Amino acid sequence: NGIYVMNVEDPHEPELVHTMTFSPELRAGGVFVLGTLMLVTSAEGTESVLLDVSTPDSPQLIAGGRFESVDAKGESWEAYHGNIAGDMALYARKEGGSGVMVVDISDPSQPTYMGDYHNPSGNGGYVFYDEGYAFVGESDFASVYDMRDPTNITMLGQGYLAGDLDT
Repeated sequence: NGIYVMNVEDPHEPELVHTMTFSPELRAGGVFVLGTLMLVTSAEGTESVLLDVSTPDSPQLIAGGRFESVDAKGESWEAYHGNIAGDMALYARKEGGSGVMVVDISDPSQPTYMGDYHNPSGNGGYVFYDEGYAFVGESDFASVYDMRDPTNITMLGQGYLAGDLDT
């Protein structure tokens, strides 16, 4: 259904101030805002869209800001979840293995492949980032990736617990 912008200055009476759908259709799964940049990732898809939210109640598409999550070979991969960290859009591969994919969004009008790590034994879940490290739930295990150099990502380790470790 796209995105909905709500004014919640009065949390007891939130007000819908804007809606936006995408053409071609994008099943909006994740919506992330950092500063004046919004990243909308598709729900278990390959595409994302960048928007300018410097006027919060009127997001604007950024020309050239619609892109696909890809690996080092330029192949599109569905992502289970995405996230934003500084000038990077991060993705957890959905199937065909797991790992993390990174797109440079420092120029939101020209998102470009930055790096990836393909772990053939997992199935991606959610991806989070903190101070140079990505944390990815990969269904049967969770992994920590060193991304201090996002063009050369390495796996630091894996953790195992009973149950689904997507998060």
